[in-house]
Amino acid sequence: MTATGRTEGLATEQGGRATLLAAVLRHGPLVAVAIPAVAALGTALTTDWLPAGDVALEALRTADVGTARTPLVGAYSRFGWSHPGPLLFWLGSPFHQLLGPRGLLVEAVLVNLASALVAVTAARRVGGRAAAWLVAGATLAAVGAVGAPALLEIWNPFVAMLPLLAFLLSVAAAADGHRPSLVAAAATGTFAVQCHVGSAPVVLAALVGAGAWALHRRRTEAALPAGPAATDAGRRWWVWGAVAAVVLVLAWSGPLVEQVANDPGNLREMATFALDGEEAPAPLSDAVGVAARELGVPPAWLVGRETVEELPIVAAGAPWTLGVVAAALAVAATWALRRGDGPAARLVLLAAWLWLVSLVALTRNVGLYIPYLVRWTWPVGILVAVALALTGWRALAPTLGRRSAAASRAAALVAVVVVLAASAGLAVRSLGDRAEPDRPQGEAVRTLADAIDRTVPEGAYAYRWADPHDLGSVPVGVAVELERRGYDLVLPPERSLLFGEERVGPGDGLPRLVVVAERAGAVGPPAPGAEEVTTADALSPAERARLDEVEARIRRDADLPADRPVVVDSIVTARDLEAAGASEADTRAALDLQREGDAYRVWLVPPGAG
Repeated sequence: MTATGRTEGLATEQGGRATLLAAVLRHGPLVAVAIPAVAALGTALTTDWLPAGDVALEALRTADVGTARTPLVGAYSRFGWSHPGPLLFWLGSPFHQLLGPRGLLVEAVLVNLASALVAVTAARRVGGRAAAWLVAGATLAAVGAVGAPALLEIWNPFVAMLPLLAFLLSVAAAADGHRPSLVAAAATGTFAVQCHVGSAPVVLAALVGAGAWALHRRRTEAALPAGPAATDAGRRWWVWGAVAAVVLVLAWSGPLVEQVANDPGNLREMATFALDGEEAPAPLSDAVGVAARELGVPPAWLVGRETVEELPIVAAGAPWTLGVVAAALAVAATWALRRGDGPAARLVLLAAWLWLVSLVALTRNVGLYIPYLVRWTWPVGILVAVALALTGWRALAPTLGRRSAAASRAAALVAVVVVLAASAGLAVRSLGDRAEPDRPQGEAVRTLADAIDRTVPEGAYAYRWADPHDLGSVPVGVAVELERRGYDLVLPPERSLLFGEERVGPGDGLPRLVVVAERAGAVGPPAPGAEEVTTADALSPAERARLDEVEARIRRDADLPADRPVVVDSIVTARDLEAAGASEADTRAALDLQREGDAYRVWLVPPGAG
């Protein structure tokens, strides 16, 4: 081979490597967020999972779509109203009809996948490939911090997290001139707010911030000569704006119809609670501690310190870390403005604005600070981290480039490898045992529902329960599962917000099906003439024996009355028992075992019995 041929071959090889690297840098972020979602989708399609508690109620309302019971509002709130809209139920209906309960998990994966792809795409529009990689990495970190069930989690406060992140980045991209992002922002913002109203302050603040961003951009462009291209772009804005408006009208049609049809209506009840609620906000000191935990250093989305069992939040962050974040935002904004880096400056300013609004919103929290109530802060924290990291990269990149192009490429390659490794690791976790959310409670639902199905014929029953653990999530899940199997159940009137007015009533003239958990403390029949029809235990005999031993020690060490059930359903109740003398090893063992479910007795009470 001649020297010329060798040179051409080397050039071709180098060109091929450059093309491959360019493809990886361009499409890698999308692939990185898609890999774990595809793995989670495989789990969702093959599982025999059953929901319990609030998620079972979501399954019930999803099954109602397309019937006379089609939901027009969202999931219930403990404050006596429902969250704004039913989009979660409407979108999940086809999957539930085709696949049953696991269709909810499929919906969760697809919502999270679509949101992650939208977020990465919008980030690239705002800050280039570096922003796309940063958003992909932060998304994987947040999902990984929650654990394997994160992409499968359909509970309304949790499934709204990635759509809210996608909204924040989409509205920024729209403000920066990317017209299709208007539609993405309309869809994702609506979904987040309808799932959980806690997202509303951030969504409204983002719209204000994006409006200021767009106004500044238009004023800057107005100083430039206009031509035919500008006129054509204006027409396209109207087209995409009209599509976004159609999305909004369709998505909000249910809540608006409900508001007009009812007095006072759900939206009005929410507004009344927000403006004239009788409950006072939590103490400011608590708010600052929670704000530092969620939005300080390190942020909760990165270290995954929140669990459902931690009810309420008991480990506040250090308030001084909020000052660190504020200073970092100020420095980043100042640098970007002085360097004339418009995209970085606008992104940092938007992140700073949303961070401040989030701090204020946290001070307005009513009642306890429960992890799910503040999950909406995670997308804000991610946006802050991305804005700061992007500004830092833009500040360092020219220096790295001048010193060594190889060093710059090496830094980028390391970042790519880290993100892709995190993606692969999360995919493996999504395929592991018990990757589904609340799997133990779902197994308890199946055990109890199967026992009832074997001994109680299908028909109409007044369904009642007594279970102090986790707000009765297993009996609630059993009610939903029995209805799915063909039972006609009349639920307690005081549960109308959970099950809907059409499913509740006194049940006069019907036999009563009563589910009683062992920890409820009731040892005899619930009424004269009641017949015990079946029993079921979610624990194995060995697990039950171990739990009995642990509970006996807790009762002895904490000096509990003999007739008081030992209930350990959260970190808080565990610590209360530890303060009374129980050992931490015993309370945590009880927490883990009780989470698996309880022993239940099922009674059939004849019509008219007391």
